[in-house]
Amino acid sequence: MKNIFDVLVCPVCGSPLIRSGGSLVCKNINKSHTFDIASSGYVNLLPPGKKKNSHTGDNRDMVRSRLDFLSTGLYDKISDSVAELILKYASFDDELVLLDSGCGEGYHTCRICENLSQNVSSHILCAAFDASKHAVEKGAKKAEKNGFDSLISTNNDARKNTGVYFFAGNIFSLPVSSNIANVVLSMFAPIDYQGLERLIGDNGIFVVAASGQNHLI
Repeated sequence: MKNIFDVLVCPVCGSPLIRSGGSLVCKNINKSHTFDIASSGYVNLLPPGKKKNSHTGDNRDMVRSRLDFLSTGLYDKISDSVAELILKYASFDDELVLLDSGCGEGYHTCRICENLSQNVSSHILCAAFDASKHAVEKGAKKAEKNGFDSLISTNNDARKNTGVYFFAGNIFSLPVSSNIANVVLSMFAPIDYQGLERLIGDNGIFVVAASGQNHLI
């Protein structure tokens, strides 16, 4: 059975990541790169040392506005349809590894994982990435609230079959092992088709929900 550390690699050197206390640390024998786990449960895996990282992705107000809109339920049919596509076309047995590239605040991510967990008995492992640390902070809090297993789970009642983990990361160079995913998901986000193809395992699928010409109207 895979865990989140089978999925992740160091965004700096590509080495596997392990947990050490309240941080994720890579196994690079020459220099260990360290990424702290925030109190909300997300981890910033944007490559360190770049000043612009603090301003990457949507800001706090943009994230709050989008979450306010999504909370009306107007887009729920979209995430429900995506979950149905995964259930219909994804090939998996005891375990489903799902990568969400450009997850935003995690509203769709958590709804899809909720839907999947109610319809299959398989272990579900979801790693969700977005450039905005403000967005993934919201996502991590929602995942914890929904009872999914996470990096900060202390609830013994957490669903043992579903883990949902959020990371700030470069979606054009995701810090993820090759050929690991049964499903790669992109919902209303920029898409690096070639980069994401590397992550899909044998018989894996790529699910895209993209905006049409009149989306904002």
